[in-house]
Amino acid sequence: MTHKASATQKLTSSISSKPQGLSIWATVLMILIFALWGGQQVAIKIGNTELAPIFQAGIRSIGASVLMTMWFLVKGTPPWRMGVGPGAAALLGVLFTLDFALLFLGLNETTASRGTILYYTGPIMIAVGAAVILPSERIGRLGIAGFGLAFLGVLAVLWRNETIANHTSITGDLLCLGAAAAWASTILVIKVTRLIHVPANAVLYFQLLGSAIALPLLSYLVGEEWSAPQSAVVVQAVLFQVVFVAFLSYLVFFWMLQRFSAGTLSAYSFLAPVFGVLLSNQLLGEQVSPLFAIGTLMVVCGLYLVAKGK
Repeated sequence: MTHKASATQKLTSSISSKPQGLSIWATVLMILIFALWGGQQVAIKIGNTELAPIFQAGIRSIGASVLMTMWFLVKGTPPWRMGVGPGAAALLGVLFTLDFALLFLGLNETTASRGTILYYTGPIMIAVGAAVILPSERIGRLGIAGFGLAFLGVLAVLWRNETIANHTSITGDLLCLGAAAAWASTILVIKVTRLIHVPANAVLYFQLLGSAIALPLLSYLVGEEWSAPQSAVVVQAVLFQVVFVAFLSYLVFFWMLQRFSAGTLSAYSFLAPVFGVLLSNQLLGEQVSPLFAIGTLMVVCGLYLVAKGK
């Protein structure tokens, strides 16, 4: 959560009419899903060591779209019969392409932990944007406080001392923020068009399918080298993104959206950046400075408050 695979892309692109609390098994599933989404940035970072960023993103979309096509055919409900017209499908593909092209490029220039925190400002952008264009989705005082807290947290995360500057690029940080903005734009488009009434899994399918076409083309146009991964760890990182993130975790999340309210599920979205930072530290050895830790805590708390204050 893709999206984009996020408040998440999947959370805000669906409507649930069953505002019930989560059972124990559902809570465990939500924790697992957000752990997978937090680990996505780590996998991207690993894949970027041997694969060109946009090329890797294209492999992810191609693999996931093939798996989702097979799933829809087995289920007997073709997504192209679910109300997504050619124009809407093309727009979804373009926005999804922009989202993940920027994210993969950004993570090539900055650390996975920083990229994760900056990318997960997307749900906050979604909430603020929705409040501006949709009066029915105004943010309460709790949400406004969360937005302010998250904004200050982002400033803390963006601060770069000499040690950080040697390992990251402000360009990479800004690309990850741009990816978050693309994610938010996608959801806002969905909210103000007929796509809001289309099943979320069909919307995701056309995002993946469109990006499966556009990302390789973009990679070719910018002159990226296309090469096969050389190590098992990179193959595993790509398979993790394709199978467990962009395919299985999204399908499970959609299934849960049919049984629980989006608001209930969105309250768990703060877990993704937490897992992202922890996994970056454990698997990539990325060090967390005190200021970065404070900024992370502020963004996570802000994300939680925005989700609760909607």
